[in-house]
Amino acid sequence: MVSKPDYALENQEKITYIDPKPGSVWRHYKGDLYHIVCLSVESNEPHGIKVSYRSDQLGYIWEHPLSEWFAKVKLDDGSEVLRFTEILDEYGFMIH
Repeated sequence: MVSKPDYALENQEKITYIDPKPGSVWRHYKGDLYHIVCLSVESNEPHGIKVSYRSDQLGYIWEHPLSEWFAKVKLDDGSEVLRFTEILDEYGFMIH
């Protein structure tokens, strides 16, 4: 069995390349904008990567499971949309 600190160290490189990247801007399906602060690994649950993000409107910082970040959400009309969508500039580059 791999200890929790060892798992985090072994997977540090993998975590570095996962989207969403720190500094990127994402729009929630309800319209609010969020800046990614960091990705984190919970010490008690090393396989559960969390996304920490800051609200533009309120300034609060929240965490959301990475596994749900790219999930689709079903709307009242039955259609499905992505929970978060990255905001890019007119050239397709990440906005900071």
